[in-house]
Amino acid sequence: MSFSDLALRAVESQSEMLALSGSVMQVDAEMPMMNCDAKAIGELLCKLIENSVNYRKNTQQIEMRIGTRIDDGQQVYFIDDNGIGIEKRYQDRIFDLFE
Repeated sequence: MSFSDLALRAVESQSEMLALSGSVMQVDAEMPMMNCDAKAIGELLCKLIENSVNYRKNTQQIEMRIGTRIDDGQQVYFIDDNGIGIEKRYQDRIFDLFE
């Protein structure tokens, strides 16, 4: 399945929340195929979209982009937003187990 298809499904499943929050979502077209557990990656994308909307300044319009890029010859898949981000003191451990 292409990453574009996964991303579009996730965006569609979150469409009501995105509309209510006034968020702007961009999904890059024609992203590469991804050999993965489509259900798990779809759930991950939905959670990241939800977090982008929930963790923002109330007056801020969230702008999100799901896409890919090449870094040092490796395909990188990403979701980017203009939200408040993660405090520097938590960045080293945010993806540790049970954090």
